[in-house]
Amino acid sequence: MKQEEKMKLTKLSPVYETAPVGVTDQPHFLNMVSEWNTDYGPEELLERLHRIEHELERIREERWGPRTVDLDILIYDEENMNKEHLIIPHPRLTERAFVLVPFFDIAPDRFVHEDRTVRWYVKKLPEKERAEVVYWGDLLIEEDA
Repeated sequence: MKQEEKMKLTKLSPVYETAPVGVTDQPHFLNMVSEWNTDYGPEELLERLHRIEHELERIREERWGPRTVDLDILIYDEENMNKEHLIIPHPRLTERAFVLVPFFDIAPDRFVHEDRTVRWYVKKLPEKERAEVVYWGDLLIEEDA
C-alpha cells in the first residue's frame, strides 16, 4: 500500500485473530492497530478512512456484521471530541481486548483517558479475554522507493 503525502505510517502492531463481537455467527476477524502522522484533522481523517473502506469494497449492512475492513480512529493526539459521527477517544476502546492488545504492542504507555494508559486498561482485562486475542502474524510493509 502506497502511503499518501498527508499520512505517514509510524508504527504497526502484529495482526491478531479474534472471535466476532456482537453478531457472533460469522468468521473470526483479523485486528491490528497502527499509528500515523497526518496533516488531516480528525474529521478529514475519518472521511479519508471511509474512502479507503469504500475502495476496499466495504459494505455497511449490519452493525458488527461481516465486513472486508473496518478502519477506526482510536485516539487523535490529546483530542477529545463527541460528535454524532465521531467520538475521540473511541467510545469502546477501553472495553475491547481485540483493540487493547495490539494497541499495547505499539504504545503501552499512551494515555487514553486522563491518567490511564493502554497498559493500565490491558491489565484490567480479564485473562480469558486477553487469551482470546491470538497472535496471527506480522504484516510486512514495503517501503516506497
